[in-house]
Amino acid sequence: MLFGYPVAATNDNWLHDCLIHAIQVIHLKVDLGEALPEWPEIFPTAHREKVVRRRALRKLLEDYRVALTLIPKTDRDAVLHAMHAQNRIDDLLACACDCPSILDLPVVVRKPIKNVFDCGFDLLTDLGIRHKQYKCIHSSMGARVCPFCGLEDFSAPHAPQEDFDHYLPRSVYPFAAANLRNLAPMGHKCNSGYKRTKDILRSDNGNRRKAFDPYKAYPVQFSLLNSEISQLVDGPFVSAWHLDIAPIAPEIKTWEAVFAIRTRYTLDVLEDRNFRDWIWDFKQWFDGRPVPDDDDKLIAVVNGYSKVLASTGFRDKAFIKAAVFAFLHNRLLAGCQRVLALMRDATGMQQPAQIA
Repeated sequence: MLFGYPVAATNDNWLHDCLIHAIQVIHLKVDLGEALPEWPEIFPTAHREKVVRRRALRKLLEDYRVALTLIPKTDRDAVLHAMHAQNRIDDLLACACDCPSILDLPVVVRKPIKNVFDCGFDLLTDLGIRHKQYKCIHSSMGARVCPFCGLEDFSAPHAPQEDFDHYLPRSVYPFAAANLRNLAPMGHKCNSGYKRTKDILRSDNGNRRKAFDPYKAYPVQFSLLNSEISQLVDGPFVSAWHLDIAPIAPEIKTWEAVFAIRTRYTLDVLEDRNFRDWIWDFKQWFDGRPVPDDDDKLIAVVNGYSKVLASTGFRDKAFIKAAVFAFLHNRLLAGCQRVLALMRDATGMQQPAQIA
């Protein structure tokens, strides 16, 4: 990820906490052979009034109770363990623990579990909790872009909001479906085009893997210094883009695999018309400045522009532009004649006379 969200955005997690509390009460009462408390006394006192009219949730919790009575105590304990394990989000993403999936649980309880927590997820919208979470995230962002790609803009809180992805897919880990810690807004393409229902905790071959925590992500750095300049004047200017991402870490590998970062940046940004547009932007930025009278000054200008872009952060793909101009600066230092000709033209610097 390019940056993380403030963990404070997950503080209003009372509905998830209520559901977990209710499930624990149901398990206790089934184990003791006792009836459930009167509605809504199955929830903590502080939040009962907020859910008292949610009759659909009441029925779904009763369906869950009935399903529990059909399995032995050892299986009920396994279900309770799965509930707690699936909500250790930060430990799961760091590979510090593992958790059962829905397929590891008795068939008879799978649908009731899913129904309860899917209902909880829907209530996050009805009760305004998702809006509050998104507003907190949006207000904290220096650049209102999707941190999973940096290519998609985020709308204002009162506009149609971005997709709230279940980072751990609710089809696999339903107990975390209403947990704000497991909900991360992301751009539509990232959510619906790339991540979809991929299991962030496991690769395609089923192996456990580390993944970025959306609420604890650390910054990454991009380099294009290993890209290749074509020496053919009539060929593409850059013959091959090579994107390097630092640090080398398993979380970055997962991020690249799930969101196709290298492919998207190469095909959608670097190999599109953006390179020509960015040279034009450089011309506009340079316009009115003194024209360099030697190559050393030209190199200093390009280096300065790269630093200006780097300071811009993630707005308007500036982090990729900065890597492009750092690459051009590197090639200027190496004496690449094609880059020299390009940047001389961009600054209006006179090209050296050809020797007959």
